[in-house]
Amino acid sequence: MRFIKKLLLTFAITWLVGLYSFFWVVAILVVLLNILYKTNFWSSAISGFLGMGLIWAAFSYYFAIDTGMIINQRISILFNLGAFEMHLISGLVAGVLGFISAFAGYSLQQMWKKRPQNLYGS
Repeated sequence: MRFIKKLLLTFAITWLVGLYSFFWVVAILVVLLNILYKTNFWSSAISGFLGMGLIWAAFSYYFAIDTGMIINQRISILFNLGAFEMHLISGLVAGVLGFISAFAGYSLQQMWKKRPQNLYGS
């Protein structure tokens, strides 16, 4: 349940901030989300990957349709890719960025966690 909540929050952050700001602002907010919302590593990593990757692929498709696919046609000729592959690659790159951001947030959260001082009891 916490995974679904975190995934939906990542979707919302990526959607709302991604429309009006740069990609690195979204990444910083995903780091902060993973610092504040405590879950395990895989929940953080997968929610970051899916949250940013799927929304960014949707952005790529939406902006391609909105501009009449002019840029997509030129880039697809340059890289010898189809339109679907370009949207997929865009989503994968954003997913990797989301994964790294979520991992950074989880790592910072674990770093600040209090640990017992006398671990071995001497």
